[in-house]
Amino acid sequence: MIEIRQGEEINGRYVLKEYKGRGTFGQVWLAYDRAKDEDVAIKFYVALDHKGREEFIQEYRIAAGLEHPNLLVTKDFGVWQDYPWLTMKFCDSGSAGDMVGTLRPTSEDERTIWRFIHDVAEGLAYLHHVKPEPIVHQDIKPDNVLIASDGTFLITDFGISKRIRNTMSKQSTRALKAGAPAYMGPERFSANPEPILSSDIWSLGASIYELAEGELPFSGMGGVMMNQGAEIPLLSSGWSKNLNDIMRWCLEKQTWDRARADQVADIAKAVLDSQGEVCVEKLIQDMKGKVSSATKCGKRDPRATNPYANGTYSESQQEKNIEVNISEPIAPKTWRKKPLMGLTAIVVLVLAVFFVWNTTHEEQPKSNTVKVAKEVTPTKLPDTIKKKTKVSKEEKPNSATVKEKSKSVMTITPKVDSSSSTVRQGTLSLGYATWKGAIKSGKPDGKGMMTFTSSHIVDSRDPKGRIAEAGDKIEGSYVNGHLSFGKWYKSDGTTETILLGE
Repeated sequence: MIEIRQGEEINGRYVLKEYKGRGTFGQVWLAYDRAKDEDVAIKFYVALDHKGREEFIQEYRIAAGLEHPNLLVTKDFGVWQDYPWLTMKFCDSGSAGDMVGTLRPTSEDERTIWRFIHDVAEGLAYLHHVKPEPIVHQDIKPDNVLIASDGTFLITDFGISKRIRNTMSKQSTRALKAGAPAYMGPERFSANPEPILSSDIWSLGASIYELAEGELPFSGMGGVMMNQGAEIPLLSSGWSKNLNDIMRWCLEKQTWDRARADQVADIAKAVLDSQGEVCVEKLIQDMKGKVSSATKCGKRDPRATNPYANGTYSESQQEKNIEVNISEPIAPKTWRKKPLMGLTAIVVLVLAVFFVWNTTHEEQPKSNTVKVAKEVTPTKLPDTIKKKTKVSKEEKPNSATVKEKSKSVMTITPKVDSSSSTVRQGTLSLGYATWKGAIKSGKPDGKGMMTFTSSHIVDSRDPKGRIAEAGDKIEGSYVNGHLSFGKWYKSDGTTETILLGE
């Protein structure tokens, strides 16, 4: 195996000038292009056998025809001493990976992150709509996003299919040890770890977190942590809630809950054009088809990540988080909304329960407790009400009976809404498709019709990775959000039966 060295001449045209770094599958050099009298970047991939080299060339014949302002497109490619190589525009500003750990929660730095989000999402939206088969990048991370001289972010290392990646992994010890699990979504650690379009979106979300925080989410262990119960992280205080909201939408555990690349690009453009004055939460809800009056994004500190800061959450959401214990003094701040009304309601409720108990006790003296409609939690009586529970000397109940009665009087049960686990019929917008049929826990669960509104994989568990186009419909049965079996009515007039099982 010949070592790649400075001064080597490649293809009788490119002269290697300076080594720039190494990635998972190869190394990058600055080279001089004699034919065009300009500097270019030339990337050498791991040395491959004859079959691997042929596969590489075949793949890049397809990638060479792609063109987009946010893609670092291939100019030339070939093989030198068993090393597949390709040339690209040389970006002397480095990569987005160089920014990790340097950004702070300032307006200028946050705008830089929003430009990163916009440019990468635009590039992904283009790749995800390539015909006849969309391209899944599979390795979105800051190191694979270079920066042009005008500040534009450019995606590199696209067009390498899973087959070529597997070939290079088998023939490269470094590739086997390195990889990029930190940027892989939870579906990549499942029994069917096929990368799909939304896998790139999860990687973008992980990249946003890394740029803002200077470290990887989930301690660098990627989506496998979500499979083990880890929650979506929050950005530290200082970064805007808008940035937090878009990152968390990208990092959703379920693939169908994540944004599409074009949606992320649209939101980022709206934020950049409005200098951050738009409400990303409302935009997201609008794209999901779930806008309601409960979604509030009024005036607030634009840098506040705390969702409760300055009333960014609705009043109803705030009230759900108030725990009431009438045995303790009521804090003025907790009841600042309607203090007198709230206190009065509780006192009336307590007196009513006491009255019912007292009446029942007189009619049924053998009963020590009062049965209530729901399971209850005992609370402590305030001193002012305890005085009213004293019984006359003629009754002479023992202390244990009085204590038990006190517990019965003050049992108050919160209302539990179990509707989320109940199967209902309705319509559900998934971003890429609309489901009409049985719904359980916010997911398709039962029989119904799935109508696709944009290109998307049929199901993340489909081993064939089949793509449905806008207008396609699948009539069948879903289990917990996944297609079990159904009939696929394609927009070109053909049909196909799909059986994935539970």
